[in-house]
Amino acid sequence: MNTPMLETERLILRKFTEKDIEALYLILKDEEANKFLPWYPVQNIDEAKKFYDERYSAKYARQIFCTGK
Repeated sequence: MNTPMLETERLILRKFTEKDIEALYLILKDEEANKFLPWYPVQNIDEAKKFYDERYSAKYARQIFCTGK
């Protein structure tokens, strides 16, 4: 498992899943939330799905995720 879940009383950090695409879209379409990030806000749910596939899904399939590459 390359991305363990971390849980405290107030916070849970876990992998994104396909079930999170809609929530990811809501974050990624917000211009203010993405103002200083190196990508443009997405325009639709398909772009959010592509973002998930490129940035997360393929990397989660690797044995080691957090390599910085």
